[in-house]
Amino acid sequence: MKEQLFVRDVSAHFNLREPRKNAPTGIIMVVRMARRQFKFGCGVKVFPAQWDATRERAITTGVSPLDHENNRIANEKISALLAVVERFKRSLQQSPDTIEQLHARLKRMVSERETSFTPTDTVAWLRNAIAGDPDISRGSGRRHSTAKQYLAELNRLEAFCHASGMEPRHFEDYNTSFFNAYRDHLITVPGAGGSPLSRGYINNVMVNLRAMLRRAVTAGVMSREAWNNIVVNKLRDKSQPRRVFLREDEIIRLYRQPCASASMELAHDIFVLECLTGQRIGDTLSLALDDTAFHTGNHVAVVNVVQQKTHEMIKVDVVWSLAVELLEKWRTRRRRTLSAGHVNRLVKQVARAAGLDEPVKWLVHRAGEADPVEVTRPKWQCITTHTGRRSFVSNLTIRGWRYELIAKYTGHRSLEMVRRYDMSTRADIAILRHNLVNNPHLTLAMTTGV
Repeated sequence: MKEQLFVRDVSAHFNLREPRKNAPTGIIMVVRMARRQFKFGCGVKVFPAQWDATRERAITTGVSPLDHENNRIANEKISALLAVVERFKRSLQQSPDTIEQLHARLKRMVSERETSFTPTDTVAWLRNAIAGDPDISRGSGRRHSTAKQYLAELNRLEAFCHASGMEPRHFEDYNTSFFNAYRDHLITVPGAGGSPLSRGYINNVMVNLRAMLRRAVTAGVMSREAWNNIVVNKLRDKSQPRRVFLREDEIIRLYRQPCASASMELAHDIFVLECLTGQRIGDTLSLALDDTAFHTGNHVAVVNVVQQKTHEMIKVDVVWSLAVELLEKWRTRRRRTLSAGHVNRLVKQVARAAGLDEPVKWLVHRAGEADPVEVTRPKWQCITTHTGRRSFVSNLTIRGWRYELIAKYTGHRSLEMVRRYDMSTRADIAILRHNLVNNPHLTLAMTTGV
């Protein structure tokens, strides 16, 4: 009679073959399923005195350097076997065999772990995983930019592995020591212009690498425990972020600037529309392609978008009259779009031609330097696609809108996130008040009186 088996009841534990022996003894893995036990040799040994029975791990602290290395190898093998068991448990959902058949399958998976579980080129494996991830590798919005960023960082990681000789043969080699070595290497690498990389950038590279390794955990080629044990020791960063927004008068100057090409005009329109709708660049780009994303009815212009990041529906009225003008303009033209990176490059050119050169100052804390240094750039150089979203929030705040109401338009789930996007100052409020009285042509008309 076939026995019942529930995935949650399958568990693996590790014991010593001879726990009272004074010499190194073998570690065995005991897998329990359907009230039966199956034992597997781990192929590694440890001194019983250096075995933590509670954690089921070899002790690596307070021992000699040789014992530390031997015990580290033992722990890595344990982590690898746990990952095999997790992969085995996932396979149960598709193939409910008898207990004897499952035992044979698990035995085969354990015996093949050196070839099927451990990729020989972990960086290449990560590169393929990123390139094959449809959530970030397709499309043209912010997620697509994330894929490009990840791939560029993997190229940098690969260069480090080759140069240092620290080429991970399996994913358990990506531990805290590896992360620290890679971080220390990046401190010595020159960035653009020959200056050291910023501490914020290095910290982001570390966080991104750990995020990429989650794909290895999901695929069953890295144990969750090994991933959880990675500690990202960030550099102390005193930088102040380079974040800007465009006031209403600056948006108008940008909008009125003639463009040298059709692509530049499209990038210009997309960016201005982002400033006026508050949507992320990927969602703004979709407005250029989706006939159903914008409509007018009952004398109200409405934007209806499923946000790519949150997968939530945003259905709101269009706040600024200029946004309605742009959306109507797209209705009468062949619909096409650009990548976020292309918009980034082209809109900087338009902003420069429009004279958006107000000096912007911020602090950059570079690797190898004790204190941050002040950097000044013209505003047009600081503009990115995300500047539009900040401009929407900041300009409505200047107009007196509450964060609770703004969040309904941007789709932010917390008022704290809205606050982070608000870059307005008292000076910006004074400029708007002055323009409303003396230069109304430099203020944006609103479609709503809210």
